[in-house]
Amino acid sequence: DIADFSHLEISGYDLVLMVDSLEHLEPARGREFLAGLVARNKHVIVSVPVQYMPQGAAYGNEFETHRTHYTGCEFDAHGPTVLHRDMCLTISIKGRG
Repeated sequence: DIADFSHLEISGYDLVLMVDSLEHLEPARGREFLAGLVARNKHVIVSVPVQYMPQGAAYGNEFETHRTHYTGCEFDAHGPTVLHRDMCLTISIKGRG
């Protein structure tokens, strides 16, 4: 499964960067993965494209397919701080880990 992160244990870090990553996951998987990162780490920075940018399997790599689009409100439950908003939305989330 392209979005099976059950084997990953990303926890206990001071900072986790999710840059140009979440849009490559199915929406439910992206929300679940981000929630886990926030729960198990001290700080998470996320950067996603602001506009919908359709993209398939670039260079034959299925992992490059854009599977969702974030407008920003999807992060509200995590109390984000907007760091930058232009072509990409970059936010900072204080973790609980």
